[in-house]
Amino acid sequence: MAGARFNPLTYANSLEAADFNRAQAEALAQGFADLRSDIQEMDARLRKEIVDSKIEMIRWIVGVWMLQTATTFTIVKLVAGS
Repeated sequence: MAGARFNPLTYANSLEAADFNRAQAEALAQGFADLRSDIQEMDARLRKEIVDSKIEMIRWIVGVWMLQTATTFTIVKLVAGS
């Protein structure tokens, strides 16, 4: 995932500077770090699903194209043969 890296210690220090006590600041920083990690994992899973869906769509399109081509050749052969 692109973007700036999250530093929990810096975040906790900024919370502490804003009158949070150290325990609160660390808990919030850890919670935020965990949430970012979960979001990054979900992003990776979704990107894989999108790629898999694109591959499946291409397979269907190629399959339909081949069927259409075979059908067209068969019809041309039947019409030309009669």
